[in-house]
Amino acid sequence: MLDLQALGRCLVTGAGGYLGRNLVAALARGGVPVRAFDRRIDVALPDAVDVQIGDVRDDEAVSRACVGIDTVFHCAAIIDTRTRAPERERAFVRDVNVGGTQRVLEAARAAGATRLVLTSSVNVVVDRAYAGADESVPYASLPPLDLYTESKAAAEKLVLEASSEGFFTTALRPGGIYGPGEPTHFPRVVREILRGLYVVRVGGGHGKADNVYIDDLVDAHLRAALALGPDGRANGRAYFISDGAPMSYFDFFAPTAVALGKKPPTIGFPAWPLRVAAAGAEWLSFVGVHPFLTRMELFKLVHDHWFSIAAAERDLGWRPRFGPTEGMAECEPWVRELAATMPRVRRPHWGWWLAILPGLALTFALAFSPTAYAAFTAHVPLFPRSVVIGIALAALAAHVGEAAFAFTKAKRAGLPTAAGWGLQTLALGYPSLRLLLRELDERQRASAERAGGEPPSEDSA
Repeated sequence: MLDLQALGRCLVTGAGGYLGRNLVAALARGGVPVRAFDRRIDVALPDAVDVQIGDVRDDEAVSRACVGIDTVFHCAAIIDTRTRAPERERAFVRDVNVGGTQRVLEAARAAGATRLVLTSSVNVVVDRAYAGADESVPYASLPPLDLYTESKAAAEKLVLEASSEGFFTTALRPGGIYGPGEPTHFPRVVREILRGLYVVRVGGGHGKADNVYIDDLVDAHLRAALALGPDGRANGRAYFISDGAPMSYFDFFAPTAVALGKKPPTIGFPAWPLRVAAAGAEWLSFVGVHPFLTRMELFKLVHDHWFSIAAAERDLGWRPRFGPTEGMAECEPWVRELAATMPRVRRPHWGWWLAILPGLALTFALAFSPTAYAAFTAHVPLFPRSVVIGIALAALAAHVGEAAFAFTKAKRAGLPTAAGWGLQTLALGYPSLRLLLRELDERQRASAERAGGEPPSEDSA
């Protein structure tokens, strides 16, 4: 049991986030006076916590938050892994991650605080592959750098350079943070599993990454703060924090797939098509569409980026208590609850996708590209091109009509996934529409049974 009283009165910025709220709760349990600071705090915090709403871009709000504080845990940050984005959005990320850190440093020193722990990230050095490297590796510099890597590296430099007599600082570099209630990665993975998209190992799925369970990360923050002081071993240093068991993302989330009744992916898929897609997706930022995948996310999927935690074990007296097996076991009940509440669009068997999408692509190429038609018919006898054009237009009309019908039916039934059903039916046509009608029929039956009435007949739509 750690004696946290030496930390005095604590401030946690970003207290509405996943790490922040867990850190606040741990400090409160330890009997430490704690102040929670964030733009928005939508979660319940212990009654004894002093909650202040404010923005790290606001000098006055940050100064008020630091009054009377002895130890600062600076967790507030924006995670944005785009390498391309409009300048307004780039400036916002810099102002929060770099400018916000500078404001917190200045206000903490002015208020007489003596300790500051920054939540940094492994991203600050990830511009190339690493396997077991230590903290001596350089900051990321190889282009293209994403907004998060660039801004967090700048923020970490500010914090470590600020360590001095009477004001001691350190930075922790966690890998992927996970645990029950994690609001970003788990929902995304669960959604992909339920949609049937978790089916291939991109780039062979060999790239290994670090992860850390939330309780271990909170413990590392507390120990890092206690390791600061006139003779502190953590003064002015950064530390990698993980469970010490690097794994590929596909292996790491395999237990989640199994918990949801799905098979983990075993088939490899080349990374280059996704590189093209990710590069294109980032350009969509300029028309207001957030990319489904960024180049940094893809890089981390296919390349090793795991690091030694020996320095944290030596200087902080910290060791992870949760490995992947134990951590995922803790997450499983919550994952099931998450999946049960997540709206989904049922996916037809993958065979339909392989049959219909390439078939449509070929039909439209032959119909509207004279070159493609000439090259194809040079080897394979085919209808006159006018007939192919007619078939293509009929297929287009059928798919558009079925998509409109699917969207309307789903919308009238109150399904939050109406748009998803419409888009899937636009691509696949009847196989998708059939699944929707089956789902609506099942809902109608379940509603009738709950009401004590007779279920509809098999012919009901």
